[in-house]
Amino acid sequence: MQRVIGYIDGFNLYYGLRHRKWPQFYWIDPFALVASLLAPSQQLVGVKYFTARVRQSKAKRDRQSKYLDAIRAYSQAEIILGKYYRKPQQCRSCGNTWTTFEEKMTDCAIASHMVADAFRDQFDAAVLVGGDTDLVPPVKMVRRWFPEKRITGWFPPARKNQAVADACHDEGHINGDHLALAVMPDTIEVAEGVHVERPPQWA
Repeated sequence: MQRVIGYIDGFNLYYGLRHRKWPQFYWIDPFALVASLLAPSQQLVGVKYFTARVRQSKAKRDRQSKYLDAIRAYSQAEIILGKYYRKPQQCRSCGNTWTTFEEKMTDCAIASHMVADAFRDQFDAAVLVGGDTDLVPPVKMVRRWFPEKRITGWFPPARKNQAVADACHDEGHINGDHLALAVMPDTIEVAEGVHVERPPQWA
């Protein structure tokens, strides 16, 4: 069996789902999602889900916290957190200023883990769920130093990056059938007697 590790850019997946207006798939098990993409000759040995704690409204923070707690309790996926930073903005015309938030370190973390896992011979094949151009260099590095290892880029719904597709050996596109196989139960026990429920906005 070919050993496979999945690397998921959580925000890239989320924005693809949001673009398609598929909130019912926000409550997804990252491990089960990658498992739904594999061939019969492949064995999933790990999934790494990369995201960051949002800093917008309390409602959004609460929904994300429930989701991450559910993953930790239910899924075999490993969560790897980046950071959300404040980013001041200014209108060039009127001079007004405001603050936005920008997620950082996800692409760097994915690159670091993929290259390190390749050098430690943790996988025979990698599944990359995401489409950021910053992921092209680590894919090329793995292919250069480990030509026997294969990398498949799986793009979230409504997303595609040709540079990433060209860098990988193969490409695929996540669809509703894959996602439907990976939705977690509506209620998950995260500690003894403590449960989290899927937010109603995600039903």
